[in-house]
Amino acid sequence: LREGITISPVPHFTIELDPSDELAFPKDFFTNSDLEMVIIEEEGRQYLDVSETVSIPFTVKPEARRGSHRIQGRIRYFGCFLDEGWCLKDTTTFSASFYTSNRLIK
Repeated sequence: LREGITISPVPHFTIELDPSDELAFPKDFFTNSDLEMVIIEEEGRQYLDVSETVSIPFTVKPEARRGSHRIQGRIRYFGCFLDEGWCLKDTTTFSASFYTSNRLIK
């Protein structure tokens, strides 16, 4: 984020995940409250602390193919730049690569 932009907890900050053949998530989307993101309050305004890493639980499906894969999704948020007096609702996409192996760990 550009310096000075804050992310409002209302409406919800949401991470949506595309379906994956290799990974299983407990649900399709996660809100800031699901992710237990810290809400900071300053001068009567609330915003999310986005300086911390966000962790999303998942499991690797037993039938996952070995090799490199990609998970994709969207982040929906309501950002504000108070110095200039504007807010906007926006969506940004993301992706991450991961690798699966066929080794069984006991």
